[in-house]
Amino acid sequence: MSQSWQSLKARIDAGEIENVLPIKKNPRQDKTYPKPLNGYIEAAGGLKLYELGRGAARMLIPTGDNTTTVRLLKIPAGQPVPEHSHRGMELTLVLEGSVSDAVSTFSRGDVEMRTTR
Repeated sequence: MSQSWQSLKARIDAGEIENVLPIKKNPRQDKTYPKPLNGYIEAAGGLKLYELGRGAARMLIPTGDNTTTVRLLKIPAGQPVPEHSHRGMELTLVLEGSVSDAVSTFSRGDVEMRTTR
């Protein structure tokens, strides 16, 4: 069995087999999401992203706190953060890839904090 897998993997890596699709991961098994976030995703009934256009998507994450709004955004590489406005503090945790603003670049695990009025 091990040789069969090695042979198949070698053919995929060599491009001999087309249309190989990745297996969709369960958020609990996906290391992209920190464990605390997985609990919120599961409480919301699983990962449900809604298209925003230009490849971007979002998910509202219920927190049980009426003063806090949490959104999970998926933004394709090279696309800007969708225009939005609000008051108060905005915390951005980069889960995968990186994001840049006029001052800095934030990579996986970095947190950006902004306060708007």
